[in-house]
Amino acid sequence: MVARDQAELAHLSADFDRNKSLSVQGFISLGGLSLSESDLKATRATLKPDEAFLDDARLQVEFARFVAPIDGVAGELQLPGGGDTTANTTTPCDPGRRLPQA
Repeated sequence: MVARDQAELAHLSADFDRNKSLSVQGFISLGGLSLSESDLKATRATLKPDEAFLDDARLQVEFARFVAPIDGVAGELQLPGGGDTTANTTTPCDPGRRLPQA
């Protein structure tokens, strides 16, 4: 979205510069030049919120990143798949009991 708006801004900026020189030479009316300028300003105004949204998304990604303080595996999983445990304990309730597989 931002890249599209930037491309449109570059296109409208070139159009405005061309229309400005044509206006000085008398080949385009002041109304046409004014329309070109308003299109350019509207696109600039559209681009600002898009860039702010992109910056915010980048910041949210930074907040969502998990970084381990060490490399490798910190410990071994002591609960087998389907095993039961209770709150605030690190040992399984019944390590031999398996839940039925669906």
